[in-house]
Amino acid sequence: MREIKAAVEAIARLIFGRDQVRYEVPDETRLTETDLIHRALMALLQNGKICEAEDYLFASVSPGNRSHLLVALDFYQRLSEMRDEELEKANFSRAEILDGLRDITAKFDLDI
Repeated sequence: MREIKAAVEAIARLIFGRDQVRYEVPDETRLTETDLIHRALMALLQNGKICEAEDYLFASVSPGNRSHLLVALDFYQRLSEMRDEELEKANFSRAEILDGLRDITAKFDLDI
């Protein structure tokens, strides 16, 4: 869990100039493509569909789009904060979180 948190924080510092990442919808009346991706991911997570959420993330993000990277980092940070029981119930592991984080950052030409 510490490795995931450290990786997310390092990328956040490097790319966004901050230690923590949390994607916030800036304007509820004018949703962007990124806002919609984030909302879909959060809905899937709320329903315990972690595998489907991760698949959706990989299908939706565009390399080079910084806001998509922010959503991806937020997603993996949220996964890392989940209890082991929640992850197990969704048939997901901490190792898969780290693997997914590595894979998604590689799409953005970042190596963790």
